[in-house]
Amino acid sequence: MPIKNVYLHSSFLNGSKNSDLFKDLGSFDLSDPTSDDFKHLDVIVDFVDKVLKDEKLPGRNKKSYPPKEVYHYHVGPYSQSTFYNSKRLSEAFENHKGATSGPVIHYSLQGSEDLILLGYSPVFHEPFPRINDKNNILRSRIKLTYPTSDLFCARKRLLGDSDADDGEL
Repeated sequence: MPIKNVYLHSSFLNGSKNSDLFKDLGSFDLSDPTSDDFKHLDVIVDFVDKVLKDEKLPGRNKKSYPPKEVYHYHVGPYSQSTFYNSKRLSEAFENHKGATSGPVIHYSLQGSEDLILLGYSPVFHEPFPRINDKNNILRSRIKLTYPTSDLFCARKRLLGDSDADDGEL
């Protein structure tokens, strides 16, 4: 079943973390259109757009914290010499044969229709950072259920859909 809703976790949308390992949207400097932050925002927006359109994703997609429904998706850039197998999220949530990259998007699934963006690693990532590691900002963002006050609609915030509403999960 295709993803119907993509949300931004409030800590990702409004947070200030800014490192090679984790970068929140709130720390992006969008004053210079040639900055790396615009490139990073572009790959995040592209991921959201492809997920909502149920298009194939070229990157590797892996579960980060089994048995929790938390994943990381390799957003690129990809090596041109890399062979990969594109898949839609509706076909399989895990794609171990997708293309790899340093940058990844961290997300959680809520049921089969809702995806929540938890964080972004702009340069490199630890494939499985320990959930109890105090430097792992994802640990406070991973929940079994999310209050609507923690969620902001990606369709509205990133894709400019003025008809979409925040916190509808």
